[in-house]
Amino acid sequence: MKANTCQFFIICGMANRISTKIETTVTNILRDYQTFIGKLYQRVAPAALAFVSEKGETSVGELPAPGSLYFQRFGGLNIEQEALCQFIR
Repeated sequence: MKANTCQFFIICGMANRISTKIETTVTNILRDYQTFIGKLYQRVAPAALAFVSEKGETSVGELPAPGSLYFQRFGGLNIEQEALCQFIR
């Protein structure tokens, strides 16, 4: 009976270490993904704003300028909002 209990605790300890490693790996993957998406967003945002500003419209006219939350997505744009306005009519 003692051997089974000992084996159980050894297996539980191993499972805990494996779980911790998996959790750390997943956390690192998510962090890397967020960083990648932020960099992609940083590169695409000015051209996307230009395109939407030029082509987009509402039923009553021009689209409004993007709000401040747009510039905060994915960790925020590292470009000044005024610099992006050159792409907006």
